[in-house]
Amino acid sequence: MLTSSNMQAALGKKLMGIIVVNQHGERISFWHSFGRFFAYIPSGILYIGYIMAAFPS
Repeated sequence: MLTSSNMQAALGKKLMGIIVVNQHGERISFWHSFGRFFAYIPSGILYIGYIMAAFPS
């Protein structure tokens, strides 16, 4: 939820000066953040995270 907030990052990313944006440089929506979170859960089995990184939305 922090990635879709005005902070645009989780606490660790914010400390490093990293913000989360879409391909247009805009803040991502709550639902985009929610979908990214659940897409990474099975990544240990299906490597969904690597596939998502190869095809950014």
